[in-house]
Amino acid sequence: MHLLTHIQSVDNSRFKCEFCDYDCDNKKLLLNHQLSHTNDRPFKCDYCKYSTSEEDFLVSHLAIKHTGEKPFSCEMCQFMTKHRKNLGLHVQCRHLEGFEEWSATHPEEPVRRRRKPFTQQQIEELKQQHDDTASLQNTIVRLGKRYTVL
Repeated sequence: MHLLTHIQSVDNSRFKCEFCDYDCDNKKLLLNHQLSHTNDRPFKCDYCKYSTSEEDFLVSHLAIKHTGEKPFSCEMCQFMTKHRKNLGLHVQCRHLEGFEEWSATHPEEPVRRRRKPFTQQQIEELKQQHDDTASLQNTIVRLGKRYTVL
């Protein structure tokens, strides 16, 4: 389905979704929204089978799944994780005696469906990091010999 042909302008400045009550003032936002009503997932990960209807979701996927970065670390031990929620669960399970104090100084963020969009520079840096990581992961060292995965 070619969604551009289905965009309707409302009040000359608003765009309305043909599938639900959603409306906005940005044509690209409406296109992204309307993709959520279809099975069309044009943004595909080059490294796994993940695909999505929104480019921002793909960039987030790349950052979380394919860089190996673990930005959340425990202040009481060496534990590190990719996700803030996992850090909270870790502290609750492994450091129960300090959990109440820890949770008072680390309030949970409200649940959001989307993170702040990455800048183009951040996207390029993530792609470079992933390329560097992928090339290292494709080389397996065993018993002093190198085997390259093709």
